[in-house]
Amino acid sequence: MKIELHILQNFAPSCLNRDDTNAPKDCEFGGCRRARISSQCIKRATRQHQLFAETVGSEIGVRSRRLIGELADQLVADGKAEEAATEVASAVMAALASKVGKDNRTAVGLYLGTGEIARIKEVLIEKWDDLAPQADGDEADSKALAALKKQLTKEFRDVAGAADIALFGRMVAENADLNIDAF
Repeated sequence: MKIELHILQNFAPSCLNRDDTNAPKDCEFGGCRRARISSQCIKRATRQHQLFAETVGSEIGVRSRRLIGELADQLVADGKAEEAATEVASAVMAALASKVGKDNRTAVGLYLGTGEIARIKEVLIEKWDDLAPQADGDEADSKALAALKKQLTKEFRDVAGAADIALFGRMVAENADLNIDAF
């Protein structure tokens, strides 16, 4: 059975949703040009509402391009050198999920549960000797990065790390193995 809903809803004059060219989304509906809201826009509004977090009663995912900095800060708090922590976090996020820019931000916003972020940090600490640069100018070992990517992808593939990821799914364009379909 397939159910399709077409809903018209009035909003005050505003631009609720934009496309990749920053133009308001619109469509032809009922013979008129109308503003359109994408399903992602509605899901985001739902996820960010305080009542949603209270209702699900569990952790909510984190969507950010700054996960490298967060991971590096956690590694420094655990006694790792700041420069090495940033390098390792950057190399791991580049291998796992996204290209990394010069500002140590991922190219795309990554959507992970706080448990998944904690697990990445835990694995980085476990494998620190294999991943950390041994001397100035060294880079993280590519074999160790590949093994880490395989391990974390396997762990995160079928498990939604947060209630909202389980309900709405997750798409990682640069590593489809991390995609999760909504339940």
